[in-house]
Amino acid sequence: MELEIEKSLVASTAHVLQSDMELLEQENSYPYTVHNTEYGAMIYIVKDMTIPVEQSVEFITDGHDLELLVAFSRDFRRLLRLAQQNDCTWLRLDCDGSEIEGLTRHEW
Repeated sequence: MELEIEKSLVASTAHVLQSDMELLEQENSYPYTVHNTEYGAMIYIVKDMTIPVEQSVEFITDGHDLELLVAFSRDFRRLLRLAQQNDCTWLRLDCDGSEIEGLTRHEW
């Protein structure tokens, strides 16, 4: 029997804005699977998804999924991209998660 093992990037919720966490709590705010937890959220990472880190909504013309993504902060999208670049299946945001050097830290 072969085990299926998925890789996750665990990061502090301090790397995203409170508004990002509030958006994740809303149904259909993120184009893919989100599991909200008591201390954060687990966000599914789509391997071939384009993550528009620097664009704002007026520059997105590639469809509904990208329009949803740009509603989130650049910091949130940077974490998504980091997870994707490291072949992670999930981004786990946790209030006790690791603070990642080089990423913005928000107080909220």
